[in-house]
Amino acid sequence: AANAARKGDFDLLLKTADEIIKSSPGISDGYILHATARLGMKDISGAEADLKKAIPVMSSAWRQWLVV
Repeated sequence: AANAARKGDFDLLLKTADEIIKSSPGISDGYILHATARLGMKDISGAEADLKKAIPVMSSAWRQWLVV
């Protein structure tokens, strides 16, 4: 994903983010990568929608860190 972002290959980044979201919907990383790809594609409203999906996931993840 990092290489795709560095190269500006936002289609690949979008596909990678989709795979992460599909396999781990409870982790915010996929939604953040998806938003990054959409920003690179100048899809501001799509990026905003992705980040709105990431926020509830991120806010619920704090409980996991209490255990660590």
